[in-house]
Amino acid sequence: MDTQHSFLLSPSEYDGDGLLDGIPMRPIQFNSSADGAAPDVPQADDGATPPEAAGVGVLPPKIMSEILSIDREGALRFFKWYSVFLSDGGGAGKTASTSLQEYYDFRIKDVGYSYWSGKILFSYAISLTPEDEKAVAEFSRPAWISLLLVNDLYSYEKEHWLANSTGRSLTNNGVRVIMQERGVDLAEARKICRAEIIEAHKQHLAMIERAKADGRYSLGLVRLLDGLTHSIAGNVVWSQGHPRYDSTAQYTPEQIGWMTNGNKKRKLDQVGLFNGVNNIPPEHAVLHNSAEPLPIQVIDGPSRYIASLPGKGIRSKVISALNLWYEVPPASAAIIKSIINLLHNASLMLDDIQDNSPLRRGKPPTHMVFGQAQTINSSSYKIAEALEEALKLGTMDCMRIAIKDSKGLYISQSLDLHWTANLICPLVEEYIKVLDASGLIRMLTRLLEANSPLPKKPDLHTLTAMLGRLYALRDDYQNLSSAEYTQTKGFCEDLDEGKYSLPLIHALNNLPDDKALILRNILTQRRVCGKSTPEHKQMVLDLFEEAGSFDYTPDAIRTLQCEVDQELDAAERETGVRNEEVRGIIELVKL
Repeated sequence: MDTQHSFLLSPSEYDGDGLLDGIPMRPIQFNSSADGAAPDVPQADDGATPPEAAGVGVLPPKIMSEILSIDREGALRFFKWYSVFLSDGGGAGKTASTSLQEYYDFRIKDVGYSYWSGKILFSYAISLTPEDEKAVAEFSRPAWISLLLVNDLYSYEKEHWLANSTGRSLTNNGVRVIMQERGVDLAEARKICRAEIIEAHKQHLAMIERAKADGRYSLGLVRLLDGLTHSIAGNVVWSQGHPRYDSTAQYTPEQIGWMTNGNKKRKLDQVGLFNGVNNIPPEHAVLHNSAEPLPIQVIDGPSRYIASLPGKGIRSKVISALNLWYEVPPASAAIIKSIINLLHNASLMLDDIQDNSPLRRGKPPTHMVFGQAQTINSSSYKIAEALEEALKLGTMDCMRIAIKDSKGLYISQSLDLHWTANLICPLVEEYIKVLDASGLIRMLTRLLEANSPLPKKPDLHTLTAMLGRLYALRDDYQNLSSAEYTQTKGFCEDLDEGKYSLPLIHALNNLPDDKALILRNILTQRRVCGKSTPEHKQMVLDLFEEAGSFDYTPDAIRTLQCEVDQELDAAERETGVRNEEVRGIIELVKL
């Protein structure tokens, strides 16, 4: 999608429906894509598409690959913002709002604040400073109030009709909230809504001037707000005439069925849960042998918590990408994803306890919320659930794969813990062997292969093993060198754990004896104290620099990247299918 030209229209040159005084519009003409698809335009959630069909959380691989090739750093920034949308937005947790301000707080996330902001940052090639990022939510709030209220103003009739058709009450619409909060009729609520929109526009323009005048913020924040200005104008013009909000255009019975039944959650029946059938005398009820199962809310708590933390979802992406070649039926592929996600989250909960991690994805780790005992119990339960899922694949071969590779996962962790506890520096070959067994990519590859209906299955084991190795090496390196990792996991967290990574192994084997002795004694002090001080960590980083470990490690990773690219080319030649999804994943995990 190439921008051919754009130009500014003043408010007097287009119909802003009386809402856009002082707001210019920038029309943009696009080249049509090769398949004739329209440009990607985000639309508010009105429930017209079933959740499982909507593709929420999945960017088309071709788009991922293309934007990575255009601006890799900008694309990675966009993916970071997009991941926030996946955890916060997309209609999650809809509830009735009792006030307009409460409604704003919910709907700003729901309408796609972080997703659309990320797209503006990428499209305008904007980089934000840490100070800018802290201020974005405050400075952009008026713009988002405008965007969501304009949506609600023009979509009210369609949403009202839909609510009546599905037997639901209309709760997530600003016009309805105004009617309920202020006790006014529809006509008056519309007037108030329009006034709120106009006021939001004034506040937005004032925020731009404030950002320009405040020396703490960069030009990037101002440019982001300018981009939102054009979004405001385009949203009003688009909303006035788009068929999406045409109350005479009705949904199909199938769509109404999705909206009525597609996403209902079972509610726990509290009646008689512990006391058996209702005709047992109360004084004897506790002795009754109830057939009701025990509630699982408690044991599920830790695993639900860690699953709620925003992550990259790389393993599910790998399964989808490889399945372009393996052609596993969707139902079996979904089970494989479930197995891998269950085991991954179980291992994360245990890892954080074993490593005494202070953060997991920028939040407290599970054991610091639920305690170690409950976290270990939940992790063990999830491992059992994963094996139960493997049974659904219908063959003992799949069960054997799940059991064997799960054992390998924990054997590799035992060696990692042994080296750390006893200050044993492994050989690089030993380290790589443990690295290969510690991920789940080998298991998911073998499960996909076992469930592929193809008479001749492609041999992808070398490619996926090298991809898993690349991901792990890059992750260990960035733990020591990336500012983003410092924010989400803590400053050089691997040094607190005493974990042997490639830079540490290289430094211990390449420093002069006197400097190597210093490094070993710092590791000893970490074991005695339970963690490293910031001063010790900085000294270790300085020793890495002196040993050339921060040159050796990225060089080794880039060499591996080239080998992965070669394996990918070989796989595409063998299958005769170019795999954009795999290419996009490889770009994501490269340095």
